[in-house]
Amino acid sequence: MNPDLRDWLCQQLRPLVDVRFCAPPPLSLSGDRAAAPALCIGLWTGILIHMHYLDAEPGKRQLRRMLQRDEEASSASLFLLAPALAPQPGQRFAPPDWLLALHSLGNERVYVCSAPGRTPGVQPVHLEPLEGGQRHVARYGPQLLPRRLHAGRVNIRMRSIRGFWNIAHFGAEAFWQRETSDRFAAPQDSAGAAPHMPLDPQARAERELEQSYELLGVTLDAAHEQVREAFRRQVFDVHPDVSALPTALAEERFRAVAEAWEHIRSVRGWP
Repeated sequence: MNPDLRDWLCQQLRPLVDVRFCAPPPLSLSGDRAAAPALCIGLWTGILIHMHYLDAEPGKRQLRRMLQRDEEASSASLFLLAPALAPQPGQRFAPPDWLLALHSLGNERVYVCSAPGRTPGVQPVHLEPLEGGQRHVARYGPQLLPRRLHAGRVNIRMRSIRGFWNIAHFGAEAFWQRETSDRFAAPQDSAGAAPHMPLDPQARAERELEQSYELLGVTLDAAHEQVREAFRRQVFDVHPDVSALPTALAEERFRAVAEAWEHIRSVRGWP
């Protein structure tokens, strides 16, 4: 991955309220270059995301190998595509199987990076099927300004990558189904640029509290005793001494659960 793009992504992702860290992978993940992620992103919910950058067409089994390796690391997968591999805006073509697989994994889109020498950025591209289903047209969405990372388990039916996988994406908005992308793009300034609009302190504090409750699996109106019992159940499930997760991930999730409980206690003034 281009260093400028990597730095830009980290700058965009680190301030998000649900992101705990964003950094290059540790050496233990860098051995198999074909399957190694470009970035590791940790969420406060304890979810770990491996962001992969594809600068060459993946081999027949390469995507599946990357997904399997991420599964073994209890991580969600997120893929970015180099501009040289991406279709042109409005292009009508028959996508190769690997591109259709990425499209399925990306929640009906692929994420395309800016061309070298240009301002770093990422654009979502939807492959809209034309009559007959063999040919598609590439619909480009607005420049991506991440607001939140989504992760979950999805069922992929494509033969080459069939199975249930942990997948991450930048948002669920179907930009290609709307006449305008104003709802999803940041307000433009007088020069026409779309600057990043961070949350104000009050909104950030409210979101942090909401995410702490989400992590413990209770609602914002849960009573003190309900939240404490939920915390105790979570701690038992993710404690490194009893969890089936890899030790490093179990420790990370254990810390996230403990910090969520302490944050709720502090805000609520509970003993």
